[in-house]
Amino acid sequence: MEEWHFTFSDGCCEVLAVDGDDHLGGEDFDNILVKYAIGEFQRKHGHDISKNVKAICRLKAVCEDAKRFLSNSKFAPIEVEELYEGVDLHCKITQSRFNELCKDLIQKTLGPVKKVLEDAILQKSDINYILLVGGSTRIPLIQTTLTEFFDNKNLNFDINPDEAVATGAAILAADISKDKINGN
Repeated sequence: MEEWHFTFSDGCCEVLAVDGDDHLGGEDFDNILVKYAIGEFQRKHGHDISKNVKAICRLKAVCEDAKRFLSNSKFAPIEVEELYEGVDLHCKITQSRFNELCKDLIQKTLGPVKKVLEDAILQKSDINYILLVGGSTRIPLIQTTLTEFFDNKNLNFDINPDEAVATGAAILAADISKDKINGN
């Protein structure tokens, strides 16, 4: 996750600070669900599948879907037919349990936010527009945590998170390409 702070003046954008955690993102939340599902499978069926690459691969895809489902629902099914030795996995996770499992990770997301404010020499009260971009910003507890951190200011979702990430990557790629073409 990456945090930016910038200002607009006369149609120009000035970046005041950038910070982020390259080791924090959507896959981390997926992995928490995978670990949960492994535990549920072991509890119900007595099999530890944590070292079974094929089972874990199948489980990751289902857990990513469950994470997305939890953004709009109070619970999500985690179901994989014949996950291991012909045994199916059928369990569910509530949004509340997901929040509990992810609370440390979600608190970790505030680190880059605090750092970018510090680097930009700004206080929370100086911020009047908060734009969330990126898939993990759909997680309700992240939204609640940021709303509370910014003293109940409204969060904005004016930009499609997937399009914003793709556009940012394209702009960065174009900038890097331009530097290489110009010999920089």
